[in-house]
Amino acid sequence: MLNPAVSSHQHSLSETLERFLTTLRQTPAGKSVRVGGLRGAAQAYFLSQWFVRTPTPTLCVLPSSQAAETFADDLRFFLGAEKAALQQLFLYSAWDVPAFEGVSPSSEILAAQVEGMYALASLPAPLIVTTIDAIAQRVMPQEDFFTATKMLRVKQEVSLSDLVEHLTQWGYRRVPLVEEKGEISVRGGIVDVFPPLATQPLRIEFF
Repeated sequence: MLNPAVSSHQHSLSETLERFLTTLRQTPAGKSVRVGGLRGAAQAYFLSQWFVRTPTPTLCVLPSSQAAETFADDLRFFLGAEKAALQQLFLYSAWDVPAFEGVSPSSEILAAQVEGMYALASLPAPLIVTTIDAIAQRVMPQEDFFTATKMLRVKQEVSLSDLVEHLTQWGYRRVPLVEEKGEISVRGGIVDVFPPLATQPLRIEFF
């Protein structure tokens, strides 16, 4: 076990990181390496620098939603100049409502969960920040998740009615004006939709 807090009197955090990477490379397959002694934002800094040097699927489990959000913000700060690494970072949040009260979570939470599941299924080295409550919740099977995913491209021949039926079947809400993720609006041959992975609504025009 490495203890950066103890060794920091003689080595900088960067030097400790290099020692950790050397130890990790020398560790036989199937064995684990434990790191302790980090406090506050030093945890996110240590992880961000390790992830940049050695991109690998990484899961960070925090005790609460607030702790997860803070940790994800710290990671974004330390990964600021590393665009490739930032694109691998996702916050997988737990529902913001009790699980057994028949109330749907907010669209932001559902969108974040879809982003996290898509990253796990499609990216080579996702960096997922989540909580104990979030990973305890059941999710749809991977096969169903990919069935729900629909890819569109310019000039592709698609049935408008089939597209709308597919989206509403998988949870999109039909509204007069699209403002939030998970919403769809249809006016004649124009479909406005706000997918979970998009940063703003998209417009699809049928000719």
